[in-house]
Parts: sequence; C-alpha cells; structure tokens
Amino acid sequence: TPQQPRVARVFAMLVECRELWRRHQTPTHACGVDVSAFESLAPFPAEAQPISLWQYSHSPMSEPHMLSSFDLVSDVSAEDSSVLRASTTFSAARSGLLHAVCAWVDFEYDHADCAVRTGPRARSSATDPEPDGAKASAHFSVPTPWMQGLLFQPEAIPLSEKDTVTFKFELHLGADL
Repeated sequence: TPQQPRVARVFAMLVECRELWRRHQTPTHACGVDVSAFESLAPFPAEAQPISLWQYSHSPMSEPHMLSSFDLVSDVSAEDSSVLRASTTFSAARSGLLHAVCAWVDFEYDHADCAVRTGPRARSSATDPEPDGAKASAHFSVPTPWMQGLLFQPEAIPLSEKDTVTFKFELHLGADL
C-alpha cells in the first residue's frame, strides 16, 4: 500500500566543489575575446541548481544543518503556496574555498525505520544513529542517487576552520517549479 511521507526535514551544508563551480560560472573570455560585456544577458543564477552531487568531486566544509521540519499531512496543502524562510549560521569544519551551499529534503514515514534520505550521502547502515547536529556527517558515507539543490556562490569564499558564514534561505512550498 503506497504511503505518503509524514515529515519533511530540510537540510543544508557548505561544500567545496571547484570544478563543478567553474562549470556554472559565466564565462568572461571565449577564444581570446572578452565577452564580459554580455554577462548581463546571462546573469549568475540566484536559484539552487539541481545536481547529483555524488557524481562530482566535492568536499563538505560544514556539518549538515536542519533548516526546517514540517508535517506533510497537516502543515502543507495542495493549495498552499507559502514561503518557508530560514536562516542558519554554519561553522567551517575545515579550511578551504566555499563554492556552494548544498540543500536537500529528507522524508520520514510513520514507521521509525522508514525514511528516504536525499542528501549527497546517507547513513552507512540502518543501525547507524540518526544525525544529531555536530556529529551528523561522520555517519554519512554512502552516496544516494538523488539530486540536491546547489546554490553556487558568485565568487569562491575562502574559509578557515571554525569561520562562520550565515545564509538566509527561501523555499517556496506548493509553487509550480
């Protein structure tokens, strides 16, 4: 019998992914010609790009943060077009260049052991403990086949270990995408 997920949890983390980031930059030169004047015709995307992060070289720069959790049965209706706004401060777990923020949604069902994890990596086994904030990424070792939303930064942001970065997010619920 098909079941509807009961709970959705929205997560995000900082990611270093140089080659993937470079592929999504607006070119400034082509065949030796300066094309930067055309940048306004192809502005840098402000929305997250759907990408299966596990297919590309990347390295998490922070622990996953839960941005929001909501009950899919009672909190969201088909007619609802509300906007979920969240703000979170990430602490860099290591030094490097921040290229993107990766976001995903995990879905949980009525049964405690039944969930769909859509992050770039999932728990290595069903017996691993659930993520609990600061120690979450240690248990995320198996790639998932799902796409995540990557919000690329216009410029790479150099971070040192324990630097903090605050991001504000908007998720449009029930909107046609």
